[in-house]
Amino acid sequence: MKKWNKDYYTVSVPELDDQHEQLFVKLTSFIELVRQGSARTELLSLFDFLQKYTQEHFAAEEVAMAQYECPTAQQNIDEHKSFLEKLNTFKNELGSEGPSQELAGRVQKELYLWLIGHIARVDKALAQAIASCNKKKK
Repeated sequence: MKKWNKDYYTVSVPELDDQHEQLFVKLTSFIELVRQGSARTELLSLFDFLQKYTQEHFAAEEVAMAQYECPTAQQNIDEHKSFLEKLNTFKNELGSEGPSQELAGRVQKELYLWLIGHIARVDKALAQAIASCNKKKK
């Protein structure tokens, strides 16, 4: 798996950058814990954290995108909704079927890789919107 690269993934809002890193770390931890055979209760607890933290992060990010009139704001909202639905599906699957290598692989593909791709593709537009806004103020 990839290592977090703060410079590459920055969106120029320190709070959001820190939250992105925390989500990256927690998803990486989940995948590693499943592969190590950790208990379902420990993994469900981590998913509870991810659900709450992700909702808080998405709300803060959506406010920032609106504030800076980011052109990808609506796409961002739509993708956030999809991510939360996937997160909930995986949590339910974990609760009913338990951890598996197959689940770890799907979480890596559908959540972890989504996160890093989403930041690079959609969230980085926020950094550009902030820079544009700052130029207009000068």
